[in-house]
Amino acid sequence: MNTQDRIRNLQQRRRHLLARRECRGAPIASLDLELTVVRSELLALYASQRANHAATAVIQAS
Repeated sequence: MNTQDRIRNLQQRRRHLLARRECRGAPIASLDLELTVVRSELLALYASQRANHAATAVIQAS
């Protein structure tokens, strides 16, 4: 799975978890924990992409 597909997958999972959290009787603590994990992975993927784009820009500018 490439990075873009993984990001889309995580974003979809995040939306699903947020919707479930809104439901009455949902296990909020476990959903919040999973949301934290998803958020952390998304942030890491975004940072990786930014670094790759910056490196590409530097190489192209040289």
